[in-house]
Amino acid sequence: SSAPPSLGQFDAQTDVGKTLPGSTVFIPARGLYVISGGGENMWGGTDAFHYVWRRASGDFVLTANVQLVGIGEIPHRKAGWVVRQSLDPDSPYVSAVVHGSGVTSLQFRETKRGATKEITSSLVRPLAVRLERRGDTFTLSAAMEGKPFETAGSIKVELRAPVYLGLGVCSHDAQSLETAVFSSVNLEGGPFY
Repeated sequence: SSAPPSLGQFDAQTDVGKTLPGSTVFIPARGLYVISGGGENMWGGTDAFHYVWRRASGDFVLTANVQLVGIGEIPHRKAGWVVRQSLDPDSPYVSAVVHGSGVTSLQFRETKRGATKEITSSLVRPLAVRLERRGDTFTLSAAMEGKPFETAGSIKVELRAPVYLGLGVCSHDAQSLETAVFSSVNLEGGPFY
């Protein structure tokens, strides 16, 4: 039996919630993650998306360049960092995502089955997205190409160790998949396991 293909810095991939099966291709020579995901949404009380993840505890800083592929009919499709308490669709979570429309936001659910809330960056279609955790505080920053990171805002969400963290893609359409390419993916802090 052959070993499963490498997921780079991540350990596993999961379709969270009710979604068409997603996929991940890691291209080591270029450090690229090509991730396709379905799912009606990551919003309200439940999520549906494709997730490539590992576990972590402690504080961390997650940085990646995010590029949604194709024209994309759906302005609310989204891709970016996702930190979750569990792989349940209604888990508390924090995400730093770029939408098909270019809107970049910190989205979060504070309690299981709770509502999703959002803080939006002033930057549209940034090159890079960063999600930082210090204690219970999560901070979104984004950067245009060649520019420094700008902080969009912070929120507090209590997630006990270990948390799941990784890259997520949601098509915002239960009938289709959307694809994003992530590069310069960097995980600092941890420990990661």
